[in-house]
Amino acid sequence: MILSSVAQAGYQADTENIVENSRGIDSLSVADLLASNLTHCIHTVEEDRTIEISGAVDLPSLLERFIPGVEVTQSTAGTDIHIQGYGVGTGILVLVDGKRQSGMGETFDLSRIPLSDVKKVEIKRGSSVLYGSDAVGMVINIITEDKTGYNRNIGVQARYDTPARRDMDNHEGSYRRRMDSPQLSAALSARFNRRRFSSDTRFSVRNSDPYLMTGTRTAVATPLGGPASPFEVGGVMSAEGGMNLNLSQYFTIAAHDKVLIKIYGNAYRTERYGFAEAEGNMLPIGYAPELFEGRWGHTESYGGSGDISVIYDINSRNTVTFDLYGHTDYRRLHDDGTASLRKSLLFTPSVEWVNRPNDRHTIRAGAEMYMNRLNSVGLSGGYDKRHEYNVLSLYGLGGFRHGGPTVTGGLRIDNFGWDNFVKIYTNFVGKPKYMKNASVNPELSVGYEAGRFAVEGRYNLAYIQPSMEQMYAYVELPDGTVLRGTPWLRRQKSNNVSLEARFSGDVISLWARPYIAMFKNTIAVTPSTDGLAFARGNKNQYYGVDLRAEARPLKGWTIDMRYSYIRKSNDAVPVPDAFGYRPHSFTANTKYTLNHKRVDYDIFFSASYLGEKEVMAMAPDAAVYTYTLPSRTLLDVNVSFLIINKYRFFVGVDNLLDSKPGLVTRYTPINPGITAHAGFAFRFRR
Repeated sequence: MILSSVAQAGYQADTENIVENSRGIDSLSVADLLASNLTHCIHTVEEDRTIEISGAVDLPSLLERFIPGVEVTQSTAGTDIHIQGYGVGTGILVLVDGKRQSGMGETFDLSRIPLSDVKKVEIKRGSSVLYGSDAVGMVINIITEDKTGYNRNIGVQARYDTPARRDMDNHEGSYRRRMDSPQLSAALSARFNRRRFSSDTRFSVRNSDPYLMTGTRTAVATPLGGPASPFEVGGVMSAEGGMNLNLSQYFTIAAHDKVLIKIYGNAYRTERYGFAEAEGNMLPIGYAPELFEGRWGHTESYGGSGDISVIYDINSRNTVTFDLYGHTDYRRLHDDGTASLRKSLLFTPSVEWVNRPNDRHTIRAGAEMYMNRLNSVGLSGGYDKRHEYNVLSLYGLGGFRHGGPTVTGGLRIDNFGWDNFVKIYTNFVGKPKYMKNASVNPELSVGYEAGRFAVEGRYNLAYIQPSMEQMYAYVELPDGTVLRGTPWLRRQKSNNVSLEARFSGDVISLWARPYIAMFKNTIAVTPSTDGLAFARGNKNQYYGVDLRAEARPLKGWTIDMRYSYIRKSNDAVPVPDAFGYRPHSFTANTKYTLNHKRVDYDIFFSASYLGEKEVMAMAPDAAVYTYTLPSRTLLDVNVSFLIINKYRFFVGVDNLLDSKPGLVTRYTPINPGITAHAGFAFRFRR
């Protein structure tokens, strides 16, 4: 669906309406504030039971069903995703209720967010002046706020999945009990709403078992140049399992007729188990199995976040929002008796003003400070050395609509510093002409709507700030080679141009979005005098097209099909592309709802296809190789029954074709074999 509604931040006489409608304008574009239907290709998984009936067990599996090109991979941070050549921290920005969830250029474990907390997922293609770094390719905004409107609401959910794959029986070790364990997940929620006060508490737990992915074929890795010789690639990769615990608390207080206070807190803990060296990357056949001689890895992570937001309606036309958000993560990786530590702290205060003089004009402006602290043994100076980002940002955007035409535009200025915030403030305010670390990012869109047809052209300049790992890394590879960061790396910039066209009919709706993204100052791993280093790479371009068709042939029956084509070109000799991209990807899902007396029957069927992709990788000897990963097709089905709008029972099968990766390297999406699941959900409302 296309999100086209306006977020209401104004005070309502009814308190429940305040709680429901006043989530602010967190992540919505100017087009949304203008009530335009042109939303820069925002695709949403709405809360009309789509998430409930999809059969997805976590956020990554949910995105696989709806967004073409999603690849779920494994990293030391947990479950990671890559979409059409972009990754989390390298072009994909993850927000929860409009709040950034990781430092700039850092990965984020999407599986950590319980799907039971998710009410809606907004997918926005391209960047915006609202978000800053890392939003070049896509913005994923996860909305968790409750919108039921019931005074009292108690929910219980439970789910059982069959073990992922029973292929670890011959491997003994201290974590043997973790293998082939039942995959159980459960969630408990309670909501209380009385007059001007609302409380929402959520707790979830999920257990999953580790497994191995073993390839059925090999590929020949061919060197791009130099004296290196071709060799066969393939092997075994470990998909981690473990335990996820999550506790969240929301408070909403209507303190005054014009003041709404929202308080949020979250705490989590995860434990993951798997073979520490099961990478399968650039490994000759016959070597990979030797890595699994009882070498287990154990990762534990814990942390939390907190947010206080005050929404003040000055009058019917002006709203000011004050927000204070903080986030911390601590991760400890145990590997065969050793341990590596990582601690991250994120702190973001902000203020935003929205002016709505009439239905045709909107102005939005704000300022925010971004402070990120990072300690890690993988950085220069070790864990005792603190590295930091400090950013001061100003942004403004606005637009107007007059009949069919709509024009929106904005500007964002970010100034970066790596020493302390006082210095960055001085450069920003006191010495503006010396703002060598400043990034100026404009945005402009022009659209026209006539009946069922709409078209919009858009341009923006976006950027990806280098991560602290890319600037300060000091990692010794297994062969003794050292990978070093480069502190003077410049941000990657991207000029983005897109055109969106839409037709909305009663039976069928169509969308098309051709686009091009032109990058410069890309960052790549290249040989250095003493090993490998992050360095400035080539210019390159992404260009492609997104297509979508939604049909409603019968009452209760919806068919949604999406196709994505993307191509990348370079202006020089290619450099290693960590995960590559799939030129062709496709998703299709259909849902059918039958209302019969006091029972709703829901059937959800989804299919996803990932085409072949070429992967470039750098071996420890600095030689660059290329090989091809095969295509993949997944089919999933879920059947559920909703009784008197309170009790839901469901059963389903994932990966009906028992699709297994033919070639396994570290770039292969994690993919368990055929699995079955069953569960229930109860909601007691008053």
